[in-house]
Amino acid sequence: MVLTTGIGSMPGTSSFEATAVISGELSLPHLPELPQRGPGADLIGRTAALVESVATDFSVDTVPTGWRLSDRPGGVGRRALSFLGEDLDVAEERYGGQPGPFKLQLAGPWTMLASLENRSGQPLLSDPGIVREYAAALLLAATAHLSDVARRLPDRELWLQLDEPLLPVVLGGGIRRASKWSALPPVPVAEGRALLEPLAQLDHSLLHCCARFPFEVAGDFSGVSLDLLRYRDEETDHGVGETVESGRTLVAGVVPSLGVEHLPPGAAAANGYDHLQSLWSRTGLVGASLRDTVISPTCGLAGATPAGVRASLDAAKEVAHRIETT
Repeated sequence: MVLTTGIGSMPGTSSFEATAVISGELSLPHLPELPQRGPGADLIGRTAALVESVATDFSVDTVPTGWRLSDRPGGVGRRALSFLGEDLDVAEERYGGQPGPFKLQLAGPWTMLASLENRSGQPLLSDPGIVREYAAALLLAATAHLSDVARRLPDRELWLQLDEPLLPVVLGGGIRRASKWSALPPVPVAEGRALLEPLAQLDHSLLHCCARFPFEVAGDFSGVSLDLLRYRDEETDHGVGETVESGRTLVAGVVPSLGVEHLPPGAAAANGYDHLQSLWSRTGLVGASLRDTVISPTCGLAGATPAGVRASLDAAKEVAHRIETT
């Protein structure tokens, strides 16, 4: 069976409604993120709150520029954990007692370090000591989160997706200091990979990036998740080929997240399927390995209409069906 999944974010504010759509459409369902509920419901806020729950030195609060370390746990962290608890309660009610895979999402350490500010307003990334400490705290938080979900859903095989949208910028030296006049130096690839490695060793780990995918730091993960519609070049082809040939999971974003409901019926699915066939042909991959690919929309479902979400997920299912029957 060719699995289908989503990236994580969904529109709206109702966990019940989002879970109903996800469970009805996807063979690899996931815990929804509903950023329209406000700060703490987004992936950065959720991850920060989980880290805060195991390491109060990394308590956070919101500021006009985003997220900043605070002296003590506050309301925003409690709100984020309340949102998470609500989402997990709904998931437990919907999926409890049913076998199969289930995906969780957290922001990865490099994106968190680039997104959070210290008390002086500088990115946490600017302090090498904090970099190591925060990554260790995030590993503890991820492990505790997985244990909690495993207790709630003991029959489910849990996957953990680490979202690293800022990792290419971190590796390229594009994270700005507080003054905005200068940037932090590039992080060496070896250092980028080493910080991710303990998290990558968790079972069924996925590295997701909606920017240009950093294959050079992804080798320790069980799989990768990327936008294959946006990037069609030799570098991406080579990275996908190496991933598939090594037996790791490819989550292929080959269906648009926005506007599918306005396309002719079947057009998005046909384009996604043709794109994968062309990619397999260019890279010389064995056709049978296509059936091990997980199909997903690209990033951005949180901005879709309800009809658009269903259209995108239906298109992903149709791509999977075409692969299965070819």
